[in-house]
Amino acid sequence: MASDPLRPDPNVPLFARPRVAPLPPPPRPSGPSIPLAASPPGRDLLLRTLRPILSELSADALAFGRTAAYLWGVDVHPRGTSVTRERLRVALPPGVRGASRHGVVVHRELIPYPDRSLIEGVRVTAPARTALDLAAEAGCPYRATAVLDRFLARGALRRGRLLSTLRGHPRSSRPGLALAVGLSDGGSGSPAESWVRVLLYRAGLPRPVTQCRIETARGRFHADLGWPDQRVALEYDSAEHHPSRVERERDRRRYSAMIDAGWEVVSIGMHDLRTAPRASAAPGPGPSARPWLAPFPHGPGEGRARRPTDRTRPATSGRGMRTAPRSGRDRRAGRHVRGPFRHCLSRLCVGDARTERTVPAS
Repeated sequence: MASDPLRPDPNVPLFARPRVAPLPPPPRPSGPSIPLAASPPGRDLLLRTLRPILSELSADALAFGRTAAYLWGVDVHPRGTSVTRERLRVALPPGVRGASRHGVVVHRELIPYPDRSLIEGVRVTAPARTALDLAAEAGCPYRATAVLDRFLARGALRRGRLLSTLRGHPRSSRPGLALAVGLSDGGSGSPAESWVRVLLYRAGLPRPVTQCRIETARGRFHADLGWPDQRVALEYDSAEHHPSRVERERDRRRYSAMIDAGWEVVSIGMHDLRTAPRASAAPGPGPSARPWLAPFPHGPGEGRARRPTDRTRPATSGRGMRTAPRSGRDRRAGRHVRGPFRHCLSRLCVGDARTERTVPAS
């Protein structure tokens, strides 16, 4: 019996089978055994936007500053700002024109080839160069240290690479930049913890260990900062990371376990960052005998008022943070560390002999 030509063959599908899309390649690690975390939102759109703009501007045009940082997975844009609505930061050699047509913010500099990199065909400054550029623009070692900590915590670069790039950076002589590189640490869990480490340095305390491991009867815990030899732990508690009663109760039990293990736990919060300990607060030889206690150009909020919109700055009031004493009485009491830092000082100092402090490498 002849088959009906109008009847479909049951062995032939009516529609073509969809082709299976190939799986995307795994993300490439930026360093030995340090893979990058998930990309921030809008990164792919930013890459598609930059690719034709850089090609039209110049063969030496690169994504620069906060734009380059976003491509490396570090968002330093003001809080609540969408990267797709921000003007692009681009580095152009002197003499190249036409940047105004694209609405980009131009940085006039010919970036050397060792400081260049490629991300999916888009020219961008290397991670170490990007981190140092943002730290140089931060304005004070507090923000600069927080920026560098975020790059190190992200796994975008190694600290050794940061030190080698600093030697050839055009703005390496900026006040506080070398100090911020020396204080940088990838173990910092938040910008506020970075600020606390700078405050401890100003107070003359030894360099703490980030994510300090503490063995207790209830298991192993990690304090934000700690001095294992003196068994002192310092924790930064914020409403952002401890919003619920359950989390606060968990922290209380964790602190109790640390105390039972023989540790002293010092808890600080946002308001403790408003008054920085003075560099002359710790007992021992005067500042002249400790050249590494040189004062910063200005502390948090000193010199100029800034609104707390930068992601590298912990949440504070709009009035900023005061570090200079208001009256003669405060100046006469300058040898005393105020707030919870006094407890750290009392445990880390024995009599008039102070524990040796690690000088940041510059």
